[in-house]
Amino acid sequence: MTHFVDEIPWTELLTPAFATVPGGLAAIDATTNYLADVTAPREPGKMTVKYGLLMARGAKEQHFRLDTDRFVEGPVKIEEVSELLERFSDDIFQVFKMAAGPKLIEWMEAAQ
Repeated sequence: MTHFVDEIPWTELLTPAFATVPGGLAAIDATTNYLADVTAPREPGKMTVKYGLLMARGAKEQHFRLDTDRFVEGPVKIEEVSELLERFSDDIFQVFKMAAGPKLIEWMEAAQ
């Protein structure tokens, strides 16, 4: 497995859409923290995506958080559960693929 070099900037690990501070308020560097939270309709149901560069309490380095919730509100018929799980899984993986920059993909492929 390839060692992941600490010197790779976040802008190479993430695609521009996920490595941009809203409104261009600051440059992405080791001191910039941000968190975006978006909930939108996604038939059936909704999807919430939270992402950003964060510094955990007491931590010395930033980490990137990507959290995706895919859901329907209300009752679901038991015969629809399998299809919904597959669709939700595909939607969540699509968000990950949209966020992963070229260096992250390169590292993941080398680890196979």
